Formats: sequence, structure tokens, C-alpha cells
Amino acid sequence: MRRLTAIGFILTLVLGFTGHSALAQGQPITLSYASGYGATFSLSMHDVWWAQEVEKRTGGKVKIEFYWSEGLAKISESLDAVNSGLADIAFFATAMFGAKLPLSTATSLLYVTEKPDALSNAMMDMYRTFAPLQEEYEKKNNVKVLSFSGTTPLIFGTREAWKGLDDFKGKKVRTFPGLEGPLASVGATPVTIAWGEIYTSLERGVVDAYTGTMWDLAGIGKFHEKAPYIIDLGVGVYAMAGTHINKDKWNKLPADVRKVLEEVAAEAIKKQPELYMQADERIYQVYKKANVKTVVFSQEDKNKFRNLVVPKQWEKWVSDMEGKGLPGKKFFDTYQSAIKKHEPKSNYVSPFARFTDLAQK
Repeated sequence: MRRLTAIGFILTLVLGFTGHSALAQGQPITLSYASGYGATFSLSMHDVWWAQEVEKRTGGKVKIEFYWSEGLAKISESLDAVNSGLADIAFFATAMFGAKLPLSTATSLLYVTEKPDALSNAMMDMYRTFAPLQEEYEKKNNVKVLSFSGTTPLIFGTREAWKGLDDFKGKKVRTFPGLEGPLASVGATPVTIAWGEIYTSLERGVVDAYTGTMWDLAGIGKFHEKAPYIIDLGVGVYAMAGTHINKDKWNKLPADVRKVLEEVAAEAIKKQPELYMQADERIYQVYKKANVKTVVFSQEDKNKFRNLVVPKQWEKWVSDMEGKGLPGKKFFDTYQSAIKKHEPKSNYVSPFARFTDLAQK
């Protein structure tokens, strides 16, 4: 009897680590991935690395099938696509779905940090420990977050050379949520247009300048062809995207597969500065060839613009969240503390600091 019990115990161990493991059994798993962006976008590079590493560590038994540039779902439908299961995984900017992911819009507040990976890590901390944020994704939208990706700092692009805030006067500027008031305060006319319309709007003179995008994404959009001056106002990271998996799909995956997906996703965030700076370098070469010039405003002008944004933008966000019955103040205070914890660990360096040869003389 004891012998049979011992054999049963051994079989249980063997089956527990091999027989019930999708990886050990060699059952292939393919997960569809939807993105409205291209594979060379800096934030996309983060997920390409993640997917390649997942496939390598599982011996090719788990594969991510990419559908880039709206190949599976339109950007505006990304959350619905992963929520419904049309896509197993979807990558999208959370600000696009602020009505459904309200607490996540804190990542669109300016002057919080200039370190994208600090934002990514801070929000992952919040996701794991701040129940209302986790509920925002998992209970209300049927998705689990694998990783967050803070953007690189926001830039301004102009058709003509500007030297300071006075040059905003009388100009039409493609804006970004939260900047309408500050832009109007310096005499500009904020114009709301989609990212995909920036190039033609610059070409036709609908706008004189643009903001609400980042160094490498502006280069991918070829905005420099119509606006060859790029301004650093020091406003910092302005948005966040995330890699999300359908919650039902996640729950059906074997435990060992879930473990690999999460472990590699955590490592991918650590790779963000390296990958982002590679993307910045690639677009720097494009800008250099096209004779693009960078402009860094004086500290006085930077401070003046900051004072137009902070604390008004922050306070309005907290008030809006509290008005919706959400813990806006507690969330933002905790988020800022998490940012401060992770900033010293970041080695990301802005392209304005790295590529000084592009500076307007």
C-alpha cells in the first residue's frame, strides 16, 4: 500500500511539472496581436523584443502573430478588439480610451517626469497595488495588462524657426488634450486634428505648428518635411500605451505560459530606455540628413509655460476624477511617489541632450 502511495506521489509530481504543462507537451500556442502602429515605432520595438524573447524561452511553442498598422483592428477600436476577443493581445495608447480607462489618463499630465520607463514602472506598481486601477482594466474592460510603455517626451514642431514663447502669438498649433488653455494663454490658436492629418495640415497651412507627438513618431510621420524645426519646451512624458491581453484568453492559458509572458514583459520594461534611444538615434540620422534643427527655449520661457500648466492641469484632473466618484487625489499622490522611486534608476537621455549638433545656432 505504501509502495502504491509512493508511486502515486511520484506520478503526481511528474504530471504536475510535465504532463499538464503546455510547454512540456509541445502544444503550440499562437496569440494574435493588434496594433495601429508600425513595427519600427519605438514603443512597438518594446513588444517585438518581448515577443521574440517569449518565443525563444518557450522553444518556439508560444508565438505572437503581429498585425501591424491596423491590420486586424483600427486604432480607435483597439480596446473593443481585445475586450471582445477579436484580438488576443492589443497595443494602444490609453488616452484614446479615457472614458473607459479614466484613472490611466493621469499619464497624460505634463511635467510629471521626463523618464518614460519611470512612468512605465510606476504604472505597473499602481496596477498591481491600486485596486481601482486594476478593476478599470480587468473587471470593467475584460483585459489584463502585460506591460505599460511610457512615451518619450513631447515635442513641438514648427514650419518656421521660433526662438521663444512670443513666437506662439497668432500661430495655429495642433494641440494635445490639456494644452489648449496654455497655448491660448501665449497667444496661439489651438487646433484639434487627428495625428494622421498633421502632415497635410502643415502642408496646406491649416496649422503652423504641431504638438502631441514624440521625436521618433514625428519622424515616422515625416512631419519634418513641412516643419523642419523641433522645439524642446521641457514638458516631459505626455502619454502612455499598454500591451493588453483578453482576460478570458489569459485565464485559459496554462500557468507556465502565463509565467513566461509576465516575466518577459517585466524585463521588456527594463529594455525600454535602450530601445527608445535606438529609435531616437535612427530618426536623428533622418533629421540630420534633412537639415532639421532643434530649438531649446530659454529657462525663463520654459518656466513661464510650466506655470501655465502646473498646478492647474493637475488639479483639474484630480477634481474631474473625484467628480466621477474615483479616488483621484489618492491615485495621483501615489503615482507621483512611484515616479520619484523609479526615476533615479532610469538611464534614458532625451534626444535634445544627445544630438546637440542639430541645435539651431
